[in-house]
Amino acid sequence: MLVFRHVHYPEAGVQVPAGTVEVGEALDEALHREIKEESGLVGLQLVALLATQHVYSTTKSQWQEQNFFQLQAPDDLPEEWLHVVRGNGEDENLHFIYSWFDVSKAADTLIAGQGKYLNKLLSVTP
Repeated sequence: MLVFRHVHYPEAGVQVPAGTVEVGEALDEALHREIKEESGLVGLQLVALLATQHVYSTTKSQWQEQNFFQLQAPDDLPEEWLHVVRGNGEDENLHFIYSWFDVSKAADTLIAGQGKYLNKLLSVTP
């Protein structure tokens, strides 16, 4: 499972790539745009939508829809890499260190409930 850590904000913990859908953007377009901006990866295959949940954001004072996806990455990616976020969002110029994590152990490691639906991923992963 692909995870990242903030270079300059280690207190942010271990996370998975995430983002928002822009006005007029389709969900699958947002998914691939956010993956590219946050990790530099392109051409990943969408395998499945694992779950959708609605949560209230106290920082934005609004309800938000969160979608959790499974993507297939190429086999030839490095074990670890540094990526500087590009785009025009609030993550612009953040430095992330990406690496791979054992999905069976990730639920307890990821921040803010990001591992909540990993049981669905484990049930479909060979």
